[in-house]
Amino acid sequence: MLSFDLHTHSSCSDGELSPEELAREAAERKVSVLALTDHDTSSGTERASAAARKLGVCLVPGIEFSTKWHHNGESFEIHIVGLEIDPRSRMLKAAEQAQRERRTSRILGMAEKLEALGFTGITDYFSGMIDQGGMPTRKHLGQYLESHGAGDYASCFNKYLVRGAPAYCQSSWMSVGEAVDVIHDAGGLAVFAHPLRYQRLTGRMVTALAREFKELGGDGIEVTSCGMGPSDSDRLAELSRSLELYGSMGSDFHDRGSEWRTLGKNLFMPSKAVPIWTAGKIADRISEFFGENNAS
Repeated sequence: MLSFDLHTHSSCSDGELSPEELAREAAERKVSVLALTDHDTSSGTERASAAARKLGVCLVPGIEFSTKWHHNGESFEIHIVGLEIDPRSRMLKAAEQAQRERRTSRILGMAEKLEALGFTGITDYFSGMIDQGGMPTRKHLGQYLESHGAGDYASCFNKYLVRGAPAYCQSSWMSVGEAVDVIHDAGGLAVFAHPLRYQRLTGRMVTALAREFKELGGDGIEVTSCGMGPSDSDRLAELSRSLELYGSMGSDFHDRGSEWRTLGKNLFMPSKAVPIWTAGKIADRISEFFGENNAS
C-alpha cells in the first residue's frame, strides 16, 4: 500500500535537509510518494527527484506560494501549494522571481527594523545571504536572533517578528487567483494548504475562502496535516466533497526537531475525500513510476 506526504520543505527554502537528504528521509520513513513544495521556489525538485528515484520514492514536483486573500476589508496571508508542476514553465519562473523580490524586500525591511532595535550587523548578514543566492525567511531571522543571544527561537519570533511586533513588515504577495493561474499554466494542481492553521481565520472564513478558491479554479484542499485530529480531517473532507475539491495531505515537514511535522507521520485520507493522487498527471506519474519499479 502506498503512503503519501504531499507537503514538505528542503534547504532550498526554509527546511533543514537538502533535497537529497529529504528524499533519503522519506525512504527511511516508508513514504512512497513525496512532494517537495518549497516556499516560492521549485529549484530543488530536480535534485530531489533524481535522489528519490534511486531510493524507490516517487517525487512529485511542487511549490508553495505565499498569497494574499482580501476579505471584509482585511488581508490574510494564505499558502497555496502547487502539485505536479513543470519547473521549466516560463510563467512559473517569472512568478518565482517576483516572489523572491517581494520576500527579500520584506526580510531586509525587517532586518532594518531589528537594526534600529539594537541588533547591529543583521542587515549586512542577510544582504550577503541574498547576494549569494539564498532566500531567507522569517524563520531565518528568528534563528539569527536566537544564535545571537536574544532568547530561544520561539520567544524571539513572537517578540519581534509576528504581526504587531516591532520588526514586523507587511508582505505584498500575489493574490490567491494569481497563484492558481501560475500553477495551472505550469500544468499543476492548486491546493489550499493547511486551512486550519491560520490563526486569524474563523471556521466560517475558512469555508468562504475555500468556496472562493474553487471559483478561482482551485483543485484541492489539504484535509490532513500533522497535528490534526480525525474530527478536523473529517470536517475538511466534507468541505472538499461539497465543493468538489480533491483532498490532499502533507506533514509540512521542515526539520527533524519538529514533533508535530514529522515526515509522513499520522497522515491519512478520510473516506469522504477524493484523493488528489487519483487526478490526471499525478495519477499517471505514480502509475508509471511504480510500474517501472515493480512496486505496489
